[in-house]
Amino acid sequence: FWVGEIARQRGDLRKAETWFRQYRALAARLSALDDRNDEWRAESAYADSALGVLLLKEGRIVDATASFRASLEVAEELSRRHPDDLNRQLQLAQGHAWLADSLFESGHLAETITHREAELRIYKAILGRDVSLRQPKYSMIVALLTLGRLSSLAGDANAARAHFEDATDRAETLLSSESDNMDTTALTAIAHVERGEALLLEGDLNAARSANQRAKALLAKSLAHDETVE
Repeated sequence: FWVGEIARQRGDLRKAETWFRQYRALAARLSALDDRNDEWRAESAYADSALGVLLLKEGRIVDATASFRASLEVAEELSRRHPDDLNRQLQLAQGHAWLADSLFESGHLAETITHREAELRIYKAILGRDVSLRQPKYSMIVALLTLGRLSSLAGDANAARAHFEDATDRAETLLSSESDNMDTTALTAIAHVERGEALLLEGDLNAARSANQRAKALLAKSLAHDETVE
């Protein structure tokens, strides 16, 4: 895997693909030896996901989608075997997210929304078990913003606004506990911008102005922080 990943980071996508395919073939052989060995099964999912990301970047959408579907199938299997393993549940959620990205590139809007909604349900379930986990909180905000955009494309303004409102509220809550985190600051600003645009389309000018002012303040904070970095 790492040989392929290094090649990908260096921009040698052909070499990266060769190594990722070898990684996938090795993972498949290991799984064939013992299909109840969950670590080997997980390697198979990682291999398909890594290959899918590469193929998606190259614009080979059909092949990328096939890889993401294969990865998701294994992730679903492992999540069923280990329902209390929250890391496996997170991996399942990310599997839905990657497949959704690939499906969106091929114009399958309804199926894209279905997988993003599945991703969102998993994050909610994880936080229902452990509300202290940061990753699902952050990823849920990203998923909500994405669903807001997808709902807008689908012509469902009410759903879009609801997703943007939820994302903004969750982003502000997360930011209140990590005010110096610039990634969260930027994400919160984006949430307000998205919400503001939705409000503007609905004709709620005052609320849209308020949202954009909050976004502007957050971006100014982020820029000020960057200027202090040597």
